Amino acid sequence: MGLGGGGVSAQAGPTQWTFASLPFTELWFHGMALVDPVGPGPVPLYDPAYPAAIRKEKERAGAGETSLDRSVGTFREAFRRDPAFQVLHFVPLYFPLAGRTEVFAALKLLGGTGEGIPQAPSARTSFGVAALGSVLTTPDQRRVLGEFVSAVEEEWLGFYESHWRGTADRRQSVEAALSSLWQTTWSPALAPYLQGLGMAGGTAALASAIGAEGRIFGGSPEDIRDNVLVVSTPPDADRAHEAVFSMLREVSFPLVRTVMDRAGMAGTDPGRAE
Repeated sequence: MGLGGGGVSAQAGPTQWTFASLPFTELWFHGMALVDPVGPGPVPLYDPAYPAAIRKEKERAGAGETSLDRSVGTFREAFRRDPAFQVLHFVPLYFPLAGRTEVFAALKLLGGTGEGIPQAPSARTSFGVAALGSVLTTPDQRRVLGEFVSAVEEEWLGFYESHWRGTADRRQSVEAALSSLWQTTWSPALAPYLQGLGMAGGTAALASAIGAEGRIFGGSPEDIRDNVLVVSTPPDADRAHEAVFSMLREVSFPLVRTVMDRAGMAGTDPGRAE
């Protein structure tokens, strides 16, 4: 699907979902989890244990302090001071078909553009540039974005690329188990429901930094390739079903919103509605 990082496709069943650990998605949420692990809501957007686990991993690997490590406090203050930066918790979902280097090029371009929405460097990054550019509109916001993007890119070179390669076997085992479980058990049962939501297929991205709160983005109804789910990576293949449960939780939100709209509750957060 041009997303990079491999992945296992479950296309033989009624629904077509690809399960993958994607380098940019993993890296971006790694950076956000270190800077702002809780996020704006009552439930943490990331695994609360993740920052401490990564610090220990860096110590074991003998990795020195990275630019991101040194700037965590600065970015955290900036993100929490300006609600517009909440959009950064969803960045990978806006670039569903683009690879890591392609997305970085687009983000650096936007970060260096003081105002307006620049011409995206590729068709696969045009939506993401427009989406982010319409939220982060001021020169100061763009400057902070550019600085964070640079720090995350350096994090890949200084630590995360090695970490990514070192965990490849476990990721591939989980992806294969999850794909098999989905294709044989869950996809046949859920096909009518997912098709009714316009979520008959897409990419289910696994990310180690994600906690109970996943992410969901439904793109064009005519193109299932830009449907994106992000859920926490199960610790091993024997617990692949945990990712399925997280997936179901995320795809339930569009249905809840539809019901709430029909009940005259438009604008209410479905995660908090009583």
